[in-house]
Amino acid sequence: FSCRVKAGTRFFEETADYGDFFQVVVDGDILQAYSPETTLATAPGQVQVRRPDGIGSTNQFCIRCPEPGLAVDISLDLNAEDRRKTVSWAFAAPEALGAG
Repeated sequence: FSCRVKAGTRFFEETADYGDFFQVVVDGDILQAYSPETTLATAPGQVQVRRPDGIGSTNQFCIRCPEPGLAVDISLDLNAEDRRKTVSWAFAAPEALGAG
C-alpha cells in the first residue's frame, strides 16, 4: 500500500527545516495504527515499526523537508521481513510535485 502526500506544513525552529508527523492508520481507526516503537522516528528504517494492537500509540513518524510542500511517497509493506522496513517514505521525483 502506498500514498503520496505533500509534506512540510510545520516549521521546526530548532533544526530550521520543515516536516510533518504521521502514523499509518487502518480503515480510519486511530487505535489500529502502524507507528514507531520509539516516541519519534525521523528516518525510514530507523526503528522497529509497531503493529496495530487496538490500543493505539502517540508515537509518530516524522518526515523532514528542506522546504514546505514537497511530495513524499509513504509505503506500507506488510511482507517486510525486517520490521524497520514496514513503513517507509521517500521524496517523489521532482516532476511529481505538481501531481495530486
